[in-house]
Amino acid sequence: MAANQIHILKGRFKALTTNTFGIFIVFIDRTSKNIDKMSIIASHFSSMYDHDPAQSWEKFEDIIAQMRFNGEISTSLSNDFQALFVSSFLTDIVELFIDDFDSKNFSKTEHTIQSLIEKILSEKNISLQLEKETVTKDAIDAVKSERDQSVKASDPAPSSASVQESVTFQVDEGGVVLNVGLVIGPISGIPIYDVKPGDQIVVKIAGRTQKEQYFIDLLGARNESGEVIPVPAVVKEVRSSSSSPKEYNLLVEIGPGIFGKATEQEQVKLKRYDPLLDSRNVKKQAGGNSSSSSSVKFSTSSSASSGKSSSAIYLWLIGGIALLLTVVFLIFLR
Repeated sequence: MAANQIHILKGRFKALTTNTFGIFIVFIDRTSKNIDKMSIIASHFSSMYDHDPAQSWEKFEDIIAQMRFNGEISTSLSNDFQALFVSSFLTDIVELFIDDFDSKNFSKTEHTIQSLIEKILSEKNISLQLEKETVTKDAIDAVKSERDQSVKASDPAPSSASVQESVTFQVDEGGVVLNVGLVIGPISGIPIYDVKPGDQIVVKIAGRTQKEQYFIDLLGARNESGEVIPVPAVVKEVRSSSSSPKEYNLLVEIGPGIFGKATEQEQVKLKRYDPLLDSRNVKKQAGGNSSSSSSVKFSTSSSASSGKSSSAIYLWLIGGIALLLTVVFLIFLR
């Protein structure tokens, strides 16, 4: 077996309940058992599933790159898949894949990847197709060189005016801005083109940096298995581009001084926040008391008046107890 072999795993999946479709390609160095590169994209358009992973790796990789460049993907969903796949392949899936490759039986790899997809989508109705291919590093380098030459020959150097700058938002002094993913609500969600400041939605902190991991723990945004779960947020600002495909950039407030930014290029519906469905951990405090983690307080006049009423009730209750104790004390004195 050649020392510079690269195993390539290609695949496509569809989840009919959430109407989600995706394709991916993974390059694994046989010798070092490391991931050379990986790319995965997802969308809510079924046309993505039309691309058959049985075709050659270079064609399949080109399709993924072109769809990403053209904005034919769900950015937040693709980022969620990419982050989970990268972290999972860095642990045990690589060994499993190589073992399956040698035995020519991909049932274990297929089951493991299907479980990853189910974890993100919270859905069991998933169809997955995997294809494998083996090439040499030299063959990959040759294709890369050919692509580079083709790009140089066909595209002039871009002018400074054609380079898009990433969208930045201004927040209060001392505020922190995290990368977040938008949570989709296909049935009863808010269409992204109708989202406006003040809307209450649900987001998921990306968790790619130590800072984001810190705020995930601070907000109690993990379940008992350690997986990142969504948190409520209030939309603060919405920007949309005039280019095609249209790009939406959102700034949301997750908590006091804690903001999130997200980008989306698909006409998706965003999940509305429902406090009854908030699955964040309830942290136990000393003395048996429990309180949920910090989050944005959706303040309204009714909630303010409710708070005042509660305070008044507590004062009357304490006063009544004090009066009762006084009467009992006087009776005993007699």
